[in-house]
Amino acid sequence: MKKLITVIGIIYLALYGTFLSTYHLPTPKTALGTYIAELQWAIPSVLLIFFVLFPVAKKIRILTIKNVAIVGFVVLFISIILQLFGVSGIWWSWDTMGLLIIIVLGVMLFNQGKLKDADTILLSLSAMFIGFGIFEIIYQIGVLKFDNFFGANPKNFWIVMMELFFWIFPSFFAINYLHSIYKNIWNFNRYALISLGLAAIFGIIWFTNGFAIPIMWVGTTPYFTQDSALFISISRYCQAFLTIGIALIFVPIRGWKLVEPSKRIA
Repeated sequence: MKKLITVIGIIYLALYGTFLSTYHLPTPKTALGTYIAELQWAIPSVLLIFFVLFPVAKKIRILTIKNVAIVGFVVLFISIILQLFGVSGIWWSWDTMGLLIIIVLGVMLFNQGKLKDADTILLSLSAMFIGFGIFEIIYQIGVLKFDNFFGANPKNFWIVMMELFFWIFPSFFAINYLHSIYKNIWNFNRYALISLGLAAIFGIIWFTNGFAIPIMWVGTTPYFTQDSALFISISRYCQAFLTIGIALIFVPIRGWKLVEPSKRIA
């Protein structure tokens, strides 16, 4: 499974800014869709409360790495199919959904046996939310600076920042909770450093060439921009390498070599 997700991840990364980079307009926002979208900010907090304050949740039998991996691979396959067939997401793109799933699967499968299953699942989700939250902060700063997306009222920008911290802070607390139990959750390594370095390079190119983005919104209606497809692809690699680089910090690697867990935890 580790080799499988590694191969899939490398191939997907190569395609993410090229073949899979075609954007499809999301569906126009509705009151119900907007309400449901707002609930996403609560997910890390719910996970933190669920797993940390109620340890009995870890004993749920279906909550295993095997079951989550099966669901993850199925959703990944569906996401790729929907992306290729041009099906619109609601507030997401299917190719980014696929990247999100690969990150969760990668962190989870490489930590299998190092932590209990439920804790491994919590770690993988937390790593993903931190990475995507940090990228979204960078993205929102860009649209504030280059596109005046928030209009004349800057408080809208700070509202979005607050929402993003609802992804980052609970996830960070969850990881530190796991670190207090297992002691070796953080695994700073060269793979993470290289990935984050590439993210910085792509990010600098992106910002210094006008901050190309594919879609803007007028009220509740999305429309395509006329920005360069090349620089939009560069922005996608900034996103991919940043989120993957952060996720790699939580993968058991030392230097260039994977470290296999010496003891399996039941």
